[in-house]
Amino acid sequence: MDQPDFEKQLVIHGFAGTADTMLRVLLTRNYGILETVSSDDWAVPNVNLTIRDENTSNILTLQQSQNQYDKDLYETGVPPAFFQAGHRYHLRAEHPDYPTVESWQTIPGPIQV
Repeated sequence: MDQPDFEKQLVIHGFAGTADTMLRVLLTRNYGILETVSSDDWAVPNVNLTIRDENTSNILTLQQSQNQYDKDLYETGVPPAFFQAGHRYHLRAEHPDYPTVESWQTIPGPIQV
């Protein structure tokens, strides 16, 4: 069976909350459905990965993990109160071999139970 066509792109998974002191983002790339991929090939090195608070323009740059088993993990320390309820955050990943990926997210307020 022939491999269906697909566009190479970055894939990002990340979660953040108002109490976080560290931001960790899993960053990989997509592969074709018929490709066999070793666990060593998931990581994408040298990605410029940033997050910024739209309200304050504070920008953090995430660095690729130096742990040989977590090369698909990008992380950075987060200053106290960086993530604030109601603020909008912009996550952006740039690499010369892939289209830029970006998203916006508003941190929700406390949930009433």
